[in-house]
Amino acid sequence: EGGGGRGAVKVGGSSSKHWKSVPTRLKEDTHSPSLDSRKLHTFPHSSSNRHGGGHLKTVGGQFQRSLTALMETLEHTNPYFIRCIKSNNHKAPFQFDSDLVLRQLRYTGMMETIRIRRTGFSVRMGFEDFYRKYEFLIGASKRSSSSDLPGQIHGFLTGLGFNSADFQIGKTKVFMHDHQRAVLQAKLRKEVLDRIILLQRWVRAKMARCRYLHLRRTAIVLQSALRGWLARRYCNQLHKQVCSAVVIQTAWRGYVCRKNFIFVKGAAIMLQSHWRGRQQRKIFAVLLAEHRRKQREEMERRRREEERRRREEEE
Repeated sequence: EGGGGRGAVKVGGSSSKHWKSVPTRLKEDTHSPSLDSRKLHTFPHSSSNRHGGGHLKTVGGQFQRSLTALMETLEHTNPYFIRCIKSNNHKAPFQFDSDLVLRQLRYTGMMETIRIRRTGFSVRMGFEDFYRKYEFLIGASKRSSSSDLPGQIHGFLTGLGFNSADFQIGKTKVFMHDHQRAVLQAKLRKEVLDRIILLQRWVRAKMARCRYLHLRRTAIVLQSALRGWLARRYCNQLHKQVCSAVVIQTAWRGYVCRKNFIFVKGAAIMLQSHWRGRQQRKIFAVLLAEHRRKQREEMERRRREEERRRREEEE
């Protein structure tokens, strides 16, 4: 395709109508016998010519076989063309030149194609497809027959505030602009969300009721168990009240006995400590007097020894 585009072939599907678009001269060349006139001349020392073994291959024969294989492939494929746009002149990755891309789009006519596409009815849907897609908005109960679908769709779109410039009803399809389809999609989304919320409300109400009944049964079981426990505790309290006097007397007598015992024990310990302290003080006084006596004797002995030594030195 012109404008620097590159041809691309997509395998899959029948393409008889695309085969018709192939130039007639190219089809005829695939079966032309003139391609065999260009022989592949081999050198004299070629082994195939020397021994006469094998068939001579020609350039025209190879080209014819390759072209025939290509045509067979095109017959079983769906060819289309891809328009290539350069992102930059340096062939560098991750670089985008907006001016260059815009200039290429303008030169190849893509901008004009987009403008024409936008001014026309870009949305084209069959009556059945339109009804199935927007059935929530139209209403399933309003459909009477397939022949009445155009009138219902026209009334539905008119009821939404669309005029004849926004949509057109054809023989088998509905034609709209992108804006009208966006409005329908928004309304459809709102309607679907409303129905989802309604279903969620019913489901949550059912779940809340089941949870309430379960809690109610659980509360009844807990109340019965609690009331039985309270009754048993009251009976035990009555039984304890009958024996409370004996228990109180036992506790009081034990308390008095323990108190008296502790008092006597404390008094005995105090008397013993005073008596033992007095005895130890007497022993200490005796030991102290003995120690002082020994100190005086030692001092007297030393004094005498010093006097004797002094007299000896004087003599």
